[in-house]
Amino acid sequence: MNFDAQKNISLNVIEAIQRYIVDNKLGEGDALPTELEFAEQFNVSRGMVREALQYFKTLGIIESRPRRGITIRQLLPDNIFAGYLPFCRTPECRREILQLRAVLEIGMASMLPESGFPEAGTELRKLAEQMGDCSFDGLWNLERKFHEKMFSLFANRFLDCLRPFIIDYFQQVTPNYSADMQREMRKHLQIAEAIESGNAGKLREQLLEHYRECAPHLFPAPPGIDAN
Repeated sequence: MNFDAQKNISLNVIEAIQRYIVDNKLGEGDALPTELEFAEQFNVSRGMVREALQYFKTLGIIESRPRRGITIRQLLPDNIFAGYLPFCRTPECRREILQLRAVLEIGMASMLPESGFPEAGTELRKLAEQMGDCSFDGLWNLERKFHEKMFSLFANRFLDCLRPFIIDYFQQVTPNYSADMQREMRKHLQIAEAIESGNAGKLREQLLEHYRECAPHLFPAPPGIDAN
């Protein structure tokens, strides 16, 4: 196989395996050649192949099992930022991740169909109602479930990759969370009702209000409107 002379052997082998997966349209559960077969195909040592395969194992793309050999595990990650999460603890990180979450959720409002999501809205309403009478730990759990359900509405696999990072993250970095339970219940009920009825404008408005309360410095109210 002709490799790029500007790149080291390891990177060439990694790219060759990528091409093999793409060219052969491999998917979850499909088998890959053995280390020896790849080594012969690429005319490199088994050590180089093993090193390249480790790259894909680290990403969770492939796995090795006894009697099954090397197979495709998944082609999209469960949590794209999982390896970086322990280091994202600064106020700047929290601010930027909250901003990312708000942009995604508010942006999703424009995709809400006029027919809404009646079943999902009912489920979201039940979660919101429970927020009115629960512990702080319980509120964290309910809010996580609520926003996870919102992210799942559009069945977008790339959003699913971000979901654990931008939702679970805040439970891990905000230990002194406090909130007015009744107020949280009312806010989330309004969001649920907008989703249930398909009212995209109301959903966007309620999400904006939600994030203005969480972080008024990031989402200031328009001039002449009292954010409180």
